Amino acid sequence: MPPSRVHKRVDNSDNMSNASLGTAAAFRNETASGGLFLKGGEYNVEFLQTFITKPLKSNKPKAKPLRQPVVFSEVPPGFKPRTVIYFKRPDLEKDPQQRLKYNLLSKDEQLAVSMQAEQTKQELFGEVKKVRKAWNTPCERPGSLPKPPPRVSLEERKARKAKAEAELENRGALVETVTVNDPSMGGGRWGKRLEIQQVTPASAYNPSSYDTPVSPTKSQFGGDDDDDLEAFKRSPPRPVYESYTANELRLLNAARSKAIQADHMKKKVSRLEHFVGDLKKSIVSLKEGETNTLLTSEAATLGEKGMLGTAGGELAAALNRIQEQQMEQAVMIAQLQEEKTLAEKRVKALEKEVVTGFREEKEQMRKDRLNPPSAAVSPFETISVVHELPKAATVEFLTDVEGNNAYLENFLARSRILSVNSTGGYDLSPNGYFVYGGDSVDKGTADIRVVKMLVALKKKYPERVFLILGNRDMNKLRFPTELDEKSLATSSDIYWDSRHTPFAAWCQEKLQQPTEQASKIRWMLECTMGSSTTFETRRMELAEMKLIEKNLVTDKMVTNSFLESVDPKGKDAWMLEYVKLGQLMLILDNSLFVHGGLKENLLGCVPGSDPEVEADEVDAEAWCTALNEWKNDMVRAYVKNPKGEGHLQLLDYGVPGGNRGKTCVYNNMLNNGNCVAPDIGVEEFCEVNSVRRIFVGHQPHGECPSVIKRSSVTIFVCDTSFSDVDSNKVDNPADMRGKAVSMVTIKRDVTRIEGVLKDGKTLNKYEIAVDDSRNNLPDSLVGRQLVDDSWVKGVVDGKVLVAKGEGYKLDVQVKEVKDVLEQLKAQPVVSSRVAMKREAREVEKRSAAAKRAKEAKEAAAKKKSGSLSFLDRQAASQKSKADKLAKKIEEKEKAAEDEAAAFQAKPLKKGAMAANAAKMKKDAEEATKEREAKNKVDALEKSLLSGSGRMDMHGAGHETEAQRKGRERRENELKVALEKDNAL
Repeated sequence: MPPSRVHKRVDNSDNMSNASLGTAAAFRNETASGGLFLKGGEYNVEFLQTFITKPLKSNKPKAKPLRQPVVFSEVPPGFKPRTVIYFKRPDLEKDPQQRLKYNLLSKDEQLAVSMQAEQTKQELFGEVKKVRKAWNTPCERPGSLPKPPPRVSLEERKARKAKAEAELENRGALVETVTVNDPSMGGGRWGKRLEIQQVTPASAYNPSSYDTPVSPTKSQFGGDDDDDLEAFKRSPPRPVYESYTANELRLLNAARSKAIQADHMKKKVSRLEHFVGDLKKSIVSLKEGETNTLLTSEAATLGEKGMLGTAGGELAAALNRIQEQQMEQAVMIAQLQEEKTLAEKRVKALEKEVVTGFREEKEQMRKDRLNPPSAAVSPFETISVVHELPKAATVEFLTDVEGNNAYLENFLARSRILSVNSTGGYDLSPNGYFVYGGDSVDKGTADIRVVKMLVALKKKYPERVFLILGNRDMNKLRFPTELDEKSLATSSDIYWDSRHTPFAAWCQEKLQQPTEQASKIRWMLECTMGSSTTFETRRMELAEMKLIEKNLVTDKMVTNSFLESVDPKGKDAWMLEYVKLGQLMLILDNSLFVHGGLKENLLGCVPGSDPEVEADEVDAEAWCTALNEWKNDMVRAYVKNPKGEGHLQLLDYGVPGGNRGKTCVYNNMLNNGNCVAPDIGVEEFCEVNSVRRIFVGHQPHGECPSVIKRSSVTIFVCDTSFSDVDSNKVDNPADMRGKAVSMVTIKRDVTRIEGVLKDGKTLNKYEIAVDDSRNNLPDSLVGRQLVDDSWVKGVVDGKVLVAKGEGYKLDVQVKEVKDVLEQLKAQPVVSSRVAMKREAREVEKRSAAAKRAKEAKEAAAKKKSGSLSFLDRQAASQKSKADKLAKKIEEKEKAAEDEAAAFQAKPLKKGAMAANAAKMKKDAEEATKEREAKNKVDALEKSLLSGSGRMDMHGAGHETEAQRKGRERRENELKVALEKDNAL
């Protein structure tokens, strides 16, 4: 019976039972003998080989047979693994039936079997290379990707499977393996493996059907020598093709061909020597008077006899020719032996060099794929402001992907600045800028891969790629504290949502254990983060990445994935890396980017130092820089102590009502589901700071971006994560996008929106210029409000898309342009006071710059003319001491106030109260004395700086007698005051 073709997957996870593998001894024996073993997403060829020929005993039912081979998957390379095809090679040493069948063949037939398998394998490898090339075509424009094959139904897959099993049920079939792990094959950027199956039918070497075997010629292999068969049997496993490219294989094959040619020449010489020996025997027989032998060719033997009369010198001439040929053959044999030795050395050296070099190259490619080369970028060096974009620059804005693989790939397929490279990563065009608006995870099966793609792009182009932080990104820093084993059973009620279900009540309702981390993280995701499906979608993603079944991913593995993603000491803290590289606000030229939105009460606000300033007095660039620096300080505190309290302000900034409602992360531009015009203060802020466009996400609103146009600023709300709530949820249970996708492209003076709605066909496309006078109908209507409080949302086939939201409902209508023109609502114009303040601010800036230049010029002139006068130096020294004294007084007063507050907060004993009161009285007296001394010094300084006290030493010779006496008197008074001050 042929070996059973049972394919069984074995998982080495913590919860794997010994029953699935038999005893430990059996496992060691089988592993030592070889087979295909699934371990961390990789396959050990040796274990499956033994497992197929000799299955382990187990109480579990038999695994399913081999699947139908498929060349490539249903999606472009990226986020879903390719179909994996497995096969085996017969074990001639352990399988007596296979060995018997093989030994029944002739030597030529055995060689033919191996050559046919090798040739077919190379042909299949070439086909795979074609597939790889087709699947890795750069996406320069929409529609450039090859169309995926149609989805195959379950019935059809079963039929294919049965057909494949019938075809593979070929007794004694020779099965070869090619394993490819090139980054551009079998999974693209995610490094999946592709193993290719090639089956040589048993008819190729079945004893009953080898009447006309396919045999290589002797000129190819130098004849039928036993060494060929022995070499074939003793040959080690063929090299894994994942280490070589096509060019590398060509070099190795060329080297091996030289060795084969040398072997062939050696065998040819051996045959010639045999022929020379026959000639010698023939000559001896002629000399002894026997019948002459007719020598027809090199292939002639003594058995081929013919009569030849040799007369006179013909025999002597023949003997001379034979001797010359013998000498030539001896020289040739020596040369060939030397050449063979050198060839063997060269081949071994070349093979070793090629293998070593290409392994190093492969390892470097792997490192470059994981950590792409980039300019030096520190996680805490944030570029907050880009003052002016190049004229040819193109900015693409994407936000709220939330781990949705299909939506991201739809966007990338339409992108004009991002393209796939040969390693599976992405390249950014020279004039391209990419801004991601936050919320990268929670609603899809590609959280890990989406974040890693964004982080890699940021590290590769740190000055042209920007990552905005969303609430779903920041709240993951809660995990270390709330999932600590010591605090699992404690209360975890949240303060920002009074309607949430408490942890204890949730555990009772869901029948979960409150002391388990998996229960706590499920509750956090579902009741405090709005992510009820995230735990299961993470399980699906881990199974997809590890190439195992979903039910093999345990709750512990899922929990560890969340914890390790934000662990500062972890090996793969991908979510923390995104938070480090991200920022809260960005200004590109005349455009401002935040995740949520702007309100008048938060303008200029940085947690911990909220200035009370008017909206039109806030400097946008200074605010943006200060806000991002504060975020960096919070992340540094988290990295230093993830379970501490140093970063809690950052977590508060990303929750509803956080930072007393002054947060640009959780505010939005909607009210009860409908767009709302910005506050007048926001318009004044934008007018003064030349901010003409604001781009936000956070709050989903329909199938395409919503636009709010005012006289001073245009706001784009680009979160479309609720495009189609009835979309297919087979692959992603959290998918509410459907086929809708929109491209937001930003130029210096125009914004272009284009994409398709949820049906995948209806095109929405328009342009809005910064200068409203350049806009034409119907594009100029986008962003305008109608009298019924609805807003023009887009342009479809020359008509306008009008939407009005109320709660979670959105009423969308398509109207004619003329009807919309009649219903437009007048919009207020920002007061001219803003323009006046803007001009005043510019004048103030110019005067301040002129003043600084004048002071610098005077200081340089003084430095050039000589040292300052004695009185100037003394005045400066006195001022410095007065400042120090004032600072000291303030510190003491503050300490006294703190001590008094502590005294009032904590009751003391009677004796302690008296001692404390005496101490406070003494401190107050000292502070009063110091304040009086400071006032006296200030008065002296003021008197010295007035009058002739500023006269320098060069003008002393021109003083009058009265001036000289007055100056000396003031100097004496100053010295006395300084002595008293020093004594104090």
